[in-house]
Amino acid sequence: MIDIDDTTKKMYCLDINLKKIKALQQELTLEKNFLNAIFDVIPDLSCLKDINGVYLQCNTQIAATFHKATSTLNLYQKRV
Repeated sequence: MIDIDDTTKKMYCLDINLKKIKALQQELTLEKNFLNAIFDVIPDLSCLKDINGVYLQCNTQIAATFHKATSTLNLYQKRV
């Protein structure tokens, strides 16, 4: 506690171990990469859309069909 001008101020120190959180984040990243790899090797043209019809992701077969890299496809445009 710190006493300044007859007023008591309290200071708290929290010791948080982030090791478990970092391990879970790493595990989640590995799982996401694994699922993306599976999605990319599907031989059919495959897309993921949200409930509004917005494309979220497409596999490499769609990109190859349109002769573009998956990163250059404009996926976040709403369907008209």
